[in-house]
Amino acid sequence: MQKIIKCFSILFLVSIHYSYAATYIPESGDFLFQDLNCGSMCDSIDSVTRGYDNTYVSHVGMIINTDPPEVIEAVSNGVEITPLTKFLQRSLDSESKPRVMVGRLKPAYKKLIPDAISIAREQIGKPYNSSFIPARGEAFYCSELFDYSFKAANNNQPFFHPAPMNFTDGKSSKILPLWQDYYKPLHIKAPQGVLGTNPGAMSRESMIEIIYFYGKPRQH
Repeated sequence: MQKIIKCFSILFLVSIHYSYAATYIPESGDFLFQDLNCGSMCDSIDSVTRGYDNTYVSHVGMIINTDPPEVIEAVSNGVEITPLTKFLQRSLDSESKPRVMVGRLKPAYKKLIPDAISIAREQIGKPYNSSFIPARGEAFYCSELFDYSFKAANNNQPFFHPAPMNFTDGKSSKILPLWQDYYKPLHIKAPQGVLGTNPGAMSRESMIEIIYFYGKPRQH
């Protein structure tokens, strides 16, 4: 009887752990594209970029361990490791499922993953790059961390495709009010046109395949 109870307890814990991912098994190197609901900051990001299938994507992390599953990410505290379960709980849809979609590198590019993970780990503790101006490894925003890590793993050749950053509505040259308010306390101008990355564009890269939706990201 005790063996049955113990077995049931283990199965119960496993079912909780995989309650969000009945058909997805995390792999190291998987990208987690997240539609956060963090107020004006996330709205600012969502307003100037679009993710895969026209979704809102305001953050990205990457699986670096699978037992237990852990995510490396650049957040306001800096570069850190977060349990997958905590990462998934940040933003939920109307059915209480995480607004997260999973991207996986296509087979031809997976050889870069081990080195990219090692390089990303070396950045743990570095500060968040709140200006979004390329910091050359001194600080990172979310997609910048992976742009940096995979470039280094790729013999210092760009892996993801940088694009001019845009802080307008695309119809005029005026910086959107949300971004004006964001940059005012930083005492710098929005880096309009400066080459950079963003999580939405990263989710649309040709070398990444979107393989799973935990929940329903919002769409433009």
